[in-house]
Amino acid sequence: MLLQFTGAGQRFWEYPTNMRFGLFILCLVLAGTSVACSQDDLRRDIRLIRRAFLDVTGLLPTESEIDWFVVYERTGYPAAVEYLVKNGKNPEFTREVLLSDTYLRQEERPLDRVELQRNVLYLAGMLNGGGTELSEELFRKGAQKFIADCLEWTNSRVGDAISLMVMSLTCRPCTAEEETSLVRIFNQVSLKADEFGAYSTVLMHIFEMHDCKFK
Repeated sequence: MLLQFTGAGQRFWEYPTNMRFGLFILCLVLAGTSVACSQDDLRRDIRLIRRAFLDVTGLLPTESEIDWFVVYERTGYPAAVEYLVKNGKNPEFTREVLLSDTYLRQEERPLDRVELQRNVLYLAGMLNGGGTELSEELFRKGAQKFIADCLEWTNSRVGDAISLMVMSLTCRPCTAEEETSLVRIFNQVSLKADEFGAYSTVLMHIFEMHDCKFK
């Protein structure tokens, strides 16, 4: 995972958001990946990995999976394609399709709310196979577990927990502006609701972020 790769351990979350983003990019550049020639190229590569995972498996790539493709494999998106094809997740998306100009240049497409909810369950470790029937109660429990995990990872620091929620669902670091806006929402809602209610409201706002609801 990125936290392990940086060598910063849990101190990673003590840095400001913009510094964390810089470390994220710096680590990939220092690793010598041929993909990470610029921040824009890196963002595009990770965005493509996210879209391919969602198309082929219906699930988001984890942070450790992205690290593996862009740092350890060093070829980024092509490495992710080889993984997805080798595991035969969806025969509709062949190597030729995923590497074609048509696929690489297609316009972004929206994810529906159910897909986002299922991925929250997945990130919370509560998606037991593709046949899991989604209900409001199951999603509530999954969201509660997802939020609790983010709080545990960040020692219950509000801004860092929210940043981790954004990173998990968008597959890229949360910006300082996004964090400030979402923390403000959390603070406003927490005056009238309990902590879970406030974080749940933040989660719904993350769902509406462009990089979250589009692939």
